[in-house]
Amino acid sequence: MEKQTLAKISRESGKSISTVSKVLRSCPGVTAETRETVLRAAYANHIPQGRRSAPIVAILPDTPKFFWEQTHRAIRGCGTEIALKVYSSIGEGDTTAILKRYLSEAIDTGARAIILSARPDADLRETLSEIAKEHLVIQLCEYVPVPNTFFVGSDAEHDGALLAKTIPEDRGSVSVGVLRCRNYPIEEGRMRGFLSALPRNARVVTVDAPPERSELYSAHLARAIDACGVPLDYFFCTDGITAPACEALHKLREKMDARLLGFELPRSAEKYVTSGRIAAVAVQRPDLQMKHAVGLARRYVTEGLFPDSKYSFIPSELRKT
Repeated sequence: MEKQTLAKISRESGKSISTVSKVLRSCPGVTAETRETVLRAAYANHIPQGRRSAPIVAILPDTPKFFWEQTHRAIRGCGTEIALKVYSSIGEGDTTAILKRYLSEAIDTGARAIILSARPDADLRETLSEIAKEHLVIQLCEYVPVPNTFFVGSDAEHDGALLAKTIPEDRGSVSVGVLRCRNYPIEEGRMRGFLSALPRNARVVTVDAPPERSELYSAHLARAIDACGVPLDYFFCTDGITAPACEALHKLREKMDARLLGFELPRSAEKYVTSGRIAAVAVQRPDLQMKHAVGLARRYVTEGLFPDSKYSFIPSELRKT
């Protein structure tokens, strides 16, 4: 496969190099249509030249970067022909419409197995359920209950319990703030596992998250944490450790010395490790998840065999800081 460069992607997409750079860095201020055009040009070469279809199609988000880089690496090294479709996951435009079009394109070009990482709404869940009656559909990493589909990813409840067990029991009462999770299966599972494994000396304080992720998210979150009225020792995030969550606690450093417990660790939050703001992180292995999903898809394409189990759990790694 020919190495991609900003200049090459710019020529193939008809967009400026600066626009291509913004899209690949997931910067705001770019329309959904432009993002799709650039992403198609950037990742179209995963199918050998002269071929317009592949028996396995992977539909992946372009963020978060750690997830993209690891799954991308696994695809390149799997030795299996895979058509890759990439969509923007930063919330601009109708993501469901784009995903439905990608699914339709995959079926029209003869795909038999589809690996999808997304958070499907009710409309997309219905589409996936119908497709899964005649094709293998694997949800990668982000699980939502959809009939007839399979799941490869982490065990959410196990990961939540893994983090709860890092809180020491050999000390007095510990205040643990938990960010109220949305109505989403993975976050709910992580919360269940976390709460079930908390030591007896832990006191739980629920914190309401800001309704939207904006440039002021960290300030809004800091106010919400402060409004709970209890100095926290730990703060548990079900939806990953983010720079805004770290910054929110940093803003409150004079009032409380809370440390974060959560999932993943994007590069934008790495600097908070040395400041002592992060206690432990459960790190998924998207590369192993993708490798296993490709193996299941390859088995289905070559032998016609569905996975033996609806769920394939790939253990997360615990990183203490």
